[in-house]
Amino acid sequence: MRQRHSDYMLWAKTRSGAKFNLATSGVASFPLHGLPLTIEQLEINGDSTYGYSPLQHAIARKCGVNPDCVVAAAGTSMANHLAMATLLDPGDEVLLEQPTYELLTSTLLYLGATIKRFARSEESQYALNPEEVRRAITSKTKLIVLTNLHNPSSVQAPDSTLREIGDLARSVGARVLVDEVYLDAVYVNTPRPSFRLGPEFIVTSSLTILIALKAAQNEDRARAFRWTIITAVLGLMFTALHMREWLDLIGKGVRTFSNPWGAPMFGATFFAITGLHMAHVVGGVIALVAVGLFYKAGQYSAKHVEILALYWHFVDLVWMFVVPLVYLMNMKR
Repeated sequence: MRQRHSDYMLWAKTRSGAKFNLATSGVASFPLHGLPLTIEQLEINGDSTYGYSPLQHAIARKCGVNPDCVVAAAGTSMANHLAMATLLDPGDEVLLEQPTYELLTSTLLYLGATIKRFARSEESQYALNPEEVRRAITSKTKLIVLTNLHNPSSVQAPDSTLREIGDLARSVGARVLVDEVYLDAVYVNTPRPSFRLGPEFIVTSSLTILIALKAAQNEDRARAFRWTIITAVLGLMFTALHMREWLDLIGKGVRTFSNPWGAPMFGATFFAITGLHMAHVVGGVIALVAVGLFYKAGQYSAKHVEILALYWHFVDLVWMFVVPLVYLMNMKR
């Protein structure tokens, strides 16, 4: 049976009693009228047939790649889901590091992949060892999934090691998916994306909030503020598109307890789940602007920006589970 839930997310949202719990929003209310901006200043329009072109080109310049190689997504977790869904069919063999980020495991199980583990042991300080991959790989392997920096240990994998794993993948016709969401947390001599190491590499990451975080760590308050606001603007764009979808469904007759196409409870489920997520996005946007302003004014430190970045990634992560639950599971076969 296909896995449709994450034990980690259930624990994080219902069981964690930590004093500082980054699995919940914890975002204080902030009035919109207190923001020194107008809606005109936040407006972004333009062709978005295959993504918003200025954003695609900005990401390409930042990563040093061709814009045609860039796909924008609603956060790294959603990018991971899209990459895996594109590359894999049910039953395909995937090599996954152990330990790893739980949502990578949950996503692979949801997609019906056959998971084989290779170790990143505590005794080796969680170093990525190509020999472990060599022992696990077979002619049936379709994908090797890594995190760099390693999640949860934060160990960085050198390019030489990644190239060796790329060679192993190429020998059996497999791809290497590298989640690099925390790579920019290497503030000195930040490594370049592993995408450049070979055509078998696929890289996922988060752009704007990590740029803001890196600028904050470097005490570049103006740049940190600028990228924090850009992240907020992208959040507003996401919210606006979601509201447009709501209005379209309402116009077609979908209500809380009625649905012209099928199950009456679809409306209640859809509006409740997506509405709750949208509230977290809006809360995050308000927090982004507030923290950005306070940091620029010198009242907040880089640590506040880092905590905000973790919350923003949490919102991305939740959306990855909303998509299959609300959209994919309701598609007609």
